Amino acid sequence: MRRCLPVFLFLAIFSAMAIPAAAQQPNAGPAVAVTYSGLRDVQDEQIFWDRGFTAEFSQPLRTSRTAIVGEFSWNHNTFFDDDLKSYLGGIRHAVWTRGQVQSFVQVLAGTEQCCAGTNGLTLQPGAGVNYWVATRLAVRFQADWRLARYSHDDTFHTYKEARLGVGIVVPFGGR
Repeated sequence: MRRCLPVFLFLAIFSAMAIPAAAQQPNAGPAVAVTYSGLRDVQDEQIFWDRGFTAEFSQPLRTSRTAIVGEFSWNHNTFFDDDLKSYLGGIRHAVWTRGQVQSFVQVLAGTEQCCAGTNGLTLQPGAGVNYWVATRLAVRFQADWRLARYSHDDTFHTYKEARLGVGIVVPFGGR
């Protein structure tokens, strides 16, 4: 957790500088995003889901600063040869836009599936930055903190997971 703390502090401070979004945002319509991600269980340093991806769809609400998000992610642990999948949905809010850079915060919730079909309830707050390289293409840097609650033998255990990702965003439709 100590290794992830500087990243989360940077993103929190970066996102807290709430500057109103520019009138013409590059992504005024729905968008799809694909990111490469790594996920680590912060309570057990041996559990590192080293290969993974996230696919998401986002649809802005009336204001283009807030969107509904649906996300599927898959990560693989090469040591245990096991997969971790999540199916999440929630809200993303663009905190500010300045030039080609747009920061956002989001809260997603849903289910996580691990280790031969065991399911856990999941809450995942996160933050990130989209860097628009063209009107219809952005590079995304994202950090998420995932809490997954599983039931094992009539007791509950909460896993705390940190995820970092880099990928692309492709909007379609809109103005």
